[in-house]
Amino acid sequence: MGALAYNLKKLNHPDRKQRAELLATSFISILPGDIKKEVELIRQLRPALGKYVWHTSLNFSNDEKPSNLTNANLLDIAFDYMKAMGYDDNQYLIVRHHDADHPHVHLLVNRIRYDGSVVSDSNNYRKSLSVLRSLEEQYNLVSLAQDNSGTLQQ
Repeated sequence: MGALAYNLKKLNHPDRKQRAELLATSFISILPGDIKKEVELIRQLRPALGKYVWHTSLNFSNDEKPSNLTNANLLDIAFDYMKAMGYDDNQYLIVRHHDADHPHVHLLVNRIRYDGSVVSDSNNYRKSLSVLRSLEEQYNLVSLAQDNSGTLQQ
């Protein structure tokens, strides 16, 4: 719930330049208590699962064309990314942040699908890199180089 609280707080940041934008959600309400209740309903399908929330961010180059970074495009990219990672029937929140020196969106997703199955997080990093490379090509995005440690760099 920490990542959720952080992202919801950003939606109401007093500095408009730092304020995040909610791009999409599957939740009926964005009040923290309401989201928690909705998540708990789905979590009852897999009560023994410990790590049930997946939080990641999609980061873009500062050299990216502004036309590639419209909210509509970012939302398309986020949904394509989630689907490729196996999150196409899950609770989610997609939030665009303006608090860093590069454009990015945060994805918070319940790993428990509506049918009770669980999206595996095994080899998540490797799978994510492959999906990201594919999306860079598909959307004609500036590719983020990979350094020797395997972390994405701008």
